[in-house]
Amino acid sequence: MGLLKSIRRWLDSEIKIRVDKGNQIKLPCKKNFRTLDIKISGRGNIVEVGDIGGHNNELTIHVYGNDNVVKIGEHNGFHASVKIGYWKMPVTGAIFEIKKGYSIGGADFVMMEDKSKISIGRDCLMSTGIVIWCTDTHSILDETGKLLNEGKSIEIGDHVWIGKDVHICKNSSIGSNCVVGWRSVVTGHHPENNSILAGVPAKVVKRGINWDTKGPKEYLAYYLSENFAKKAE
Repeated sequence: MGLLKSIRRWLDSEIKIRVDKGNQIKLPCKKNFRTLDIKISGRGNIVEVGDIGGHNNELTIHVYGNDNVVKIGEHNGFHASVKIGYWKMPVTGAIFEIKKGYSIGGADFVMMEDKSKISIGRDCLMSTGIVIWCTDTHSILDETGKLLNEGKSIEIGDHVWIGKDVHICKNSSIGSNCVVGWRSVVTGHHPENNSILAGVPAKVVKRGINWDTKGPKEYLAYYLSENFAKKAE
């Protein structure tokens, strides 16, 4: 039965890796991916992906341009796409970095502007349907023709839990030990740590919080057992 499952998983998997010469790429074991789609077009790009647990991960990385960097740390599970530039509009000097974390259920990261940056800290947990765009697809100008909506950066701190269907827009930030509620839209800077953000646009709705990957029932059982153990000492 185990052999049949392995064969079915292999038949269902789709591995596509196309990398131009003059780029550096480091990937974990391909058997951990159900879908792995890597396309690097240009020169001087660096892509480094750490170990990812499980066998049904889905990862897409498309980079068009020169001297861009994609670094993804170790994760328990990863279902996401990272797109920097496209064939009509290559990008130079963009940086995407996500440090070691729990898992990503489903997220799209998009960068379409030179020297823009997405930075995500350690121990973050992301649900599904998440959209993080460090760009707009069209320009907004003032009356003199000056560009108003250039995408520069998105910064997310350590230990942030991002709920289902959250959108995080260009030039925004989130502090550490935060939670972002379902279907929120994050714009602007929210540097306050240990807070819950929610709404459209998102704002702080609760302060002085932290969170744990355990479910409430599991956490209560763990918390009680730890307290009993301490009292017994």
